[in-house]
Amino acid sequence: MSEKYAVCIGRWCPLHKGHKELIRVTYEKKGVPVLVMVRDTDEQPSTIQRIEIILQWMKEEQIPGYVMVIPDIIGVYYGRGVGYEVEQIISDEDAQQVSGTQVRRNLAKNTVRDVYYDVVESVSVKVDSYLYKYVKKKIEGTVFNSVDEYVAQMLRNEFPDSEVADEQTIRDRLRRLGYIE
Repeated sequence: MSEKYAVCIGRWCPLHKGHKELIRVTYEKKGVPVLVMVRDTDEQPSTIQRIEIILQWMKEEQIPGYVMVIPDIIGVYYGRGVGYEVEQIISDEDAQQVSGTQVRRNLAKNTVRDVYYDVVESVSVKVDSYLYKYVKKKIEGTVFNSVDEYVAQMLRNEFPDSEVADEQTIRDRLRRLGYIE
């Protein structure tokens, strides 16, 4: 008999705290690998980039499973006695409040309100021109529309959402890392 999986379906665009919490809690509650189904849509980041981001995050979190693309869907339907359950996973209240639509709106407006931290502020970062040009070239054709977006993602990676940090702690760490003065 083949291994069973817990299935999570979504656009995952972009992968945010609510998505991460859904996958993590599903794995913790069900104790089986998670099959993340990514709806194939025309949104940015591209479907392939979303898969790469999800796989990387699952690897970092040591959550076993797979990620696969499915066509965009209008619903999930089943007959009786299908041999599996359909369940809403309730996670922490903060994660439940995250709206993917609002995250996408904020990204489109280039708003600096981050879904991982509730710090609303812009930080200027000084970068040597050669490094700026290098990063700009490196991100061409990726999910990032600007060097600012790339730097913001690197900072999110530097401060994983499992850490609880207040604004002063974040600023102190940014200073130590040389991102701000």
